[in-house]
Amino acid sequence: MADLTYENMKQLVEIATEKGTFDYLSIVLSSVVTLIAVGMSYFFFQNHAKQVTNEKVIEKEVEKLYEAVDCLFEFSNAADLYLSMKEKSLNRRISGIPIDGDFKDKVENATEEVFKNFRHVHKSSFILRALGESEASAKVDVYRSCMISFRKDIYKIEMNADKNGVTQELRDFMSSYGTRKSKLNKERDECLDAVAECKKGIKSVS
Repeated sequence: MADLTYENMKQLVEIATEKGTFDYLSIVLSSVVTLIAVGMSYFFFQNHAKQVTNEKVIEKEVEKLYEAVDCLFEFSNAADLYLSMKEKSLNRRISGIPIDGDFKDKVENATEEVFKNFRHVHKSSFILRALGESEASAKVDVYRSCMISFRKDIYKIEMNADKNGVTQELRDFMSSYGTRKSKLNKERDECLDAVAECKKGIKSVS
């Protein structure tokens, strides 16, 4: 070592600190790997966040669909009870059986309930329309319109019976009563089928 001159020492230091192509390549590759790792982490995070958001949206839409179905059932149950009680009431008129006491109270309660529950069928249609399910909403509107028409005809026939007693018009009306009920139930079932298709559509998107 005593024989090493200053120039010799300088050359040794330069050799020790000199970076070759491999050294620079290693640094670049290390940086690239780090950048790729960061990029992939960001990509997966974004995808996960998007997936969670989509799942929450889908969950909320399914909840709204169930709400629409619940509203539809509320109205349907009230409509079924109303039509059943009115059928019995009108048949009693034809048979000359008095409409009084507990039976009269049940008929009046059913009439009030169906009137109050029209808000539920309106809500069902609105929810479906808000979800972009215009076809299902339209079917609910048709079901509601059929019920309104049926209810108006029952009211008219009752008013006429109060005034004129049992008429051929009343008998004819009752002869087609069951058919109209079946048609109304078919409209209801089509509404439920349409809502079920909406649910399948939402799940397929997920």
